[in-house]
Amino acid sequence: MWQNNNKSDYISTINILRGIAALSVVIFHFVCRTTGFIQNELVKGIFGFGALGVEMFFIISGVVIPLSMLRYKYTYNKIVFFLKKRLCRIEPPYLITVFLCVAFFYLRYIILGDIRFYSITINDILMHLVYLVPFFENSEWFSPIFWTLAIEFQFYLFMALFLPFLTNKNLIFRAIFHILILVSPFFTERGFFPYWSTFFALGIYYVVWKKNLITKAEFLVMFILCLSINLYIHSIPAIIVALGTLFLIEFKPNINSAKGNFLGKISYSLYLTHGLTGQAFINLLSKKITFVYEKITLFILGVIIAIFLSYVFYRLIEKPSQSLARKIK
Repeated sequence: MWQNNNKSDYISTINILRGIAALSVVIFHFVCRTTGFIQNELVKGIFGFGALGVEMFFIISGVVIPLSMLRYKYTYNKIVFFLKKRLCRIEPPYLITVFLCVAFFYLRYIILGDIRFYSITINDILMHLVYLVPFFENSEWFSPIFWTLAIEFQFYLFMALFLPFLTNKNLIFRAIFHILILVSPFFTERGFFPYWSTFFALGIYYVVWKKNLITKAEFLVMFILCLSINLYIHSIPAIIVALGTLFLIEFKPNINSAKGNFLGKISYSLYLTHGLTGQAFINLLSKKITFVYEKITLFILGVIIAIFLSYVFYRLIEKPSQSLARKIK
């Protein structure tokens, strides 16, 4: 799997993990972020761990992005190629979801009298389109998952600029990369990539070590330092998720499951749209039910609706954008 001739780099387990991460976030939002649906604090506490799906996505990106860049021998003269491929892959579904959110707010205004639609300005939309919301005070994301996509975008820019430092044989360049990774979390806030740099770096260092681009000693030192900073900044459950994800990628790289592969395939679409579909459905009906069995039924229906409509979104929007990205040479 880890040979430098690249076509053997496919790791089927990663697709399964994407599906698990997306479904975890969906469950977390349905149970813990749907106003008035679940009142029991113990239940909310248990399902609250679903939010760790975000950290799982970050670790997966930390593995997949450098692996992809190394596959086609990334250099600075390929920076436009890299960014075009990433933007064609992720932007069309994201941009359409942004406009679907605006349409959703308008429907809430028409049906429920929710006035948030009238607080949306052209500037708000433009800031969403280029991920600038966290750079302006009093700006708010249309969806609670968009902040993570902004961090992913910042991560792509960071990798485009600094991966060649890490793969350089000159220790000075690698030292600059190491310092940027280790120092950044202490000077930024949660909504920016540098805060998460040591989290992504667990995956990055794992990949470059497996590709024999850094020594085992250098890998261990940086991995332990990143882990220590993560323990200081992030939660212990998040670290367990990160290490568990890397453990499966290392020791069980070829896990295959039809259901898992399906969820992995639609994971990005599910992640983007579940708030507008299943969660909206639950939110609409949750105030009319009281019995536990009714809530369980509503929850299951919400998940089914979210998965079905995300599959439709995948076929209509995401799959064509994947095809477009593959055509870029």
